[in-house]
Amino acid sequence: MGAESLTDAELLAVLLRTGTLGQSVLSFSQHLLDRFDGLAGLLHATPSTFQPIKGFGGDARRAQMVDVLELSRRVCYQQLRTRDVMTCPDTAKQFLQLRIAQRTPRGFWRHVFGRSKSIVAI
Repeated sequence: MGAESLTDAELLAVLLRTGTLGQSVLSFSQHLLDRFDGLAGLLHATPSTFQPIKGFGGDARRAQMVDVLELSRRVCYQQLRTRDVMTCPDTAKQFLQLRIAQRTPRGFWRHVFGRSKSIVAI
């Protein structure tokens, strides 16, 4: 049995390696999953959302989490991008959420419309 047999909290605990003062790594992992409504919510978290969470005060842990989440977003984005056609609104929504998760509203519109005010890329 490998990683696929672990619960979401256990898998996140492996990534985090240590808990916080008075909280085991498994408990801390479950707390994060609860706070972000599961892995999907965690996937859409931004670096600033981790800063106020006890246990993410250090730059190293926060950077590690952000990097892993970015890798996950890229894998999901790549899978969505290779589909022939987005045939349902949910697929389009997932694609856009993954593509613009870290962008500011201004940066998003600049990316989509470019300087010519026509759709350039998403």
